[in-house]
Amino acid sequence: MKKYGLLIILFIIGIVIIVLNKEQHNYIKVGKLYINEIVASNKNTYETSDGEYHDYIEIYNDYGSDINLEGYSLTDNLADSRKWIFPNIIIKSHDYLLILASGINHCDDKELCQANFKLNKDGEMVTLIDNTGNIISRVTYPKLNSDMSYSYIKGNYEITNPTPNKENVLSTNNNTNKGDLKLEITEYMTHNKSISYLSNGKFYDWIEIHNLSSDVSLANISLSDDSNNLNKYMLPDVIIKKDEYKVIYLTGGEKVDDYLCANFKLSDNDKEIILSFNNKILDKVNIVKLNDNMSYGKDKDKWYYYYLPTPGNINNTSKVEVIDSGDS
Repeated sequence: MKKYGLLIILFIIGIVIIVLNKEQHNYIKVGKLYINEIVASNKNTYETSDGEYHDYIEIYNDYGSDINLEGYSLTDNLADSRKWIFPNIIIKSHDYLLILASGINHCDDKELCQANFKLNKDGEMVTLIDNTGNIISRVTYPKLNSDMSYSYIKGNYEITNPTPNKENVLSTNNNTNKGDLKLEITEYMTHNKSISYLSNGKFYDWIEIHNLSSDVSLANISLSDDSNNLNKYMLPDVIIKKDEYKVIYLTGGEKVDDYLCANFKLSDNDKEIILSFNNKILDKVNIVKLNDNMSYGKDKDKWYYYYLPTPGNINNTSKVEVIDSGDS
C-alpha cells in the first residue's frame, strides 16, 4: 500500500510540474523568425481588398537577410504539424508577413495568403514549423476580445491593440484598473440632419464622451449599442485629456480623415449606448426618441433635451426636460 501511495504522490507531483511548466512557458521562440502578433477576433482591425475581416497571424523576420518560407508550416493542432504549408513566398529582412486565418487556403499575387484553418477567440496554441520539421515559434494565446491582439513586445507576449505590419506597442492603459477610469457618456444625437458635419460634407449621428479623470488613452475602451457585443467599436490609442470631451461619429465604418468614426449607426430600435473597458461597463445610457437636429445631453447628473447640441463641448445651451412629440 505504501508503494502505491508513493506512486500516487509522484504522479501528482508530475502533473503539477507539467501544469506549472505550461503556465510559465506559454511560448517558444527559437531564432529571429517568429510569430509576432495574433488577432483571433478581427472585426475592424484589418480589412482585405474585398472588404472581408479575417483573423490573422503575423510573422516577423528579424534576421539580416530575406527568407523563403516555402515548405514551412503553420498549425493550431500539433497532431497535424503540416496543417497549412507555405507556398514559395519571401519574407524580407526586418519585415512582417500576415497570414489570414480564414479557413479558405488560398494564395495569389494580389492578396495575402489565407490559411486553411481559423483561430479560436477563446484561446489556443499556434505553431510555426520550418521546412525540416523543427518548431521555431509556438504561442499559446489566451481568450482575446474583439480587435485585441496577443503581441510580442520586449521579450514577452502581451494583450494589446493590434498593429498589423507595424512594430508592436503596449497600449498606454493596458494595465489600467477600471477604477482609475472616469469616463462618461454626456451627449448623443440620433437624427443629425444639419448639425456638425464632417470634412466630407456629410452629417452623422454622434456620441460624446467626457473624461473626469487625469489624461488617459482610449485604448481598450469600447462603444456599443448592443449589450451582447460590448466591443462593437474599439476606440484607438489616442489620449483624452482631463475634462476633455471627445465626439465619436457613427459612420457605420466609413473613415473620415482623423475623426473618431465608429463602425455602427444608431436606429430607432436601439435601446442603449454602452461605454466599456475590457468588457467592464463604465457607463450606460438609455436611448430616448429624438426629433431632427436635437440631442440628449447630461448636465450635473441629469439628462435634458437640447435644441442646440454642443458636440465636443460642455452642455450649456438651452435645454428642456420634456418635449412635445410634435416639436421639431
